[in-house]
Amino acid sequence: MRAALLLRVVLAKMAHEQPFMAATPPPGPLDYSHSHPCVRWFRSTTLPLRVPLALLKGKWRARVCGAKRPTWNPRFEAYVTALRSATKNAPRDVGLLRAATSVSVPGPLLPAGVLRCTERLTRPDGSELAVEFVWPRAATPMAELSRKWSTTSAQTTPDVVRTTEFRELLRTAPALVLVHGGAHCLCGRGTHRDLAFRLALATGGVIVMPDFRRPPDASSADALDDVRAAYERVLELGASRACVGGDSAGGGLALAFAIKIRDAGATPDGRDGAWRLAPPAGCLAISPWVDLGEERTGGSRLSNERWDFLPGDMIDLLARETVEASGSDASHSPVKFDLHSLPPTLIQTGQCEVLHDQQVRLCAEIKISRRDC
Repeated sequence: MRAALLLRVVLAKMAHEQPFMAATPPPGPLDYSHSHPCVRWFRSTTLPLRVPLALLKGKWRARVCGAKRPTWNPRFEAYVTALRSATKNAPRDVGLLRAATSVSVPGPLLPAGVLRCTERLTRPDGSELAVEFVWPRAATPMAELSRKWSTTSAQTTPDVVRTTEFRELLRTAPALVLVHGGAHCLCGRGTHRDLAFRLALATGGVIVMPDFRRPPDASSADALDDVRAAYERVLELGASRACVGGDSAGGGLALAFAIKIRDAGATPDGRDGAWRLAPPAGCLAISPWVDLGEERTGGSRLSNERWDFLPGDMIDLLARETVEASGSDASHSPVKFDLHSLPPTLIQTGQCEVLHDQQVRLCAEIKISRRDC
């Protein structure tokens, strides 16, 4: 009798506490980590075949059945379908993912009418930091030299940066230090060269891409130091309107960079002297990843998994690698900082993104502090 009564009390207590227990989210449509190892191996091995087939499938389905979303066209849906296939079947290993994404867009596939050159800066530890400058051919007064040095990839010699003509271009045209995305750990200048070329054509300015260090080999603070070195170089060359921006994780780092400069300028005791620089004229955040601690328990992290190409388990994997490499430094999650006195900021987000909620939260936090958002 006493045992039955005790059992009823325990069950009632468990039922009372159940609503407050964090439920484990179900596997997402792109998450196959729960599958058998042989299945995961087969999917990863056949990845080079699956992606082009998914590209054709997405384009054919959109033309026959219509696009899944009102704002999507067949070409865009084909790209999303191919990316979903790639991320779903990719191995969940940071080293392999980095090797797969450390590629460059072939020169003939890049937009025409753009030139680029690469300058190598020296870090305090003696290592080199590659910084790539991209600018529209029509905006430079060096047309004769451009045609001589131009190749299929629009590469020119590093001497261009030190010419009077290029400094004049920086003085009159806007400059954007572009921090490439890639979930902090992946991608590079080569993968984002198409974006840089298109931004240069759209703005008529100079796009500067630093090849910054990435987790797990470096921390977020190391990445920001490299961005600062590229930004300092742009100021040394005489840029009058230097901005900072990025996409995905790069957008988060760009905001963290603006916060560091703001805080250094407000420090009266001379600390962070290296960060006492002229603040950026503006900040661009394209689908920024600004909260690495956001859990996959609801909101857009779950509802948009049927549209986005980012698997929830891969996001969590790369977030863990970045947080562990950064230690106590939380620069990878700028939404957790005070966002007052930031430069005018443009935030772009899509309703189908799994990170949409944190991007909306970021915009709301900045709007509380200022209206230029």
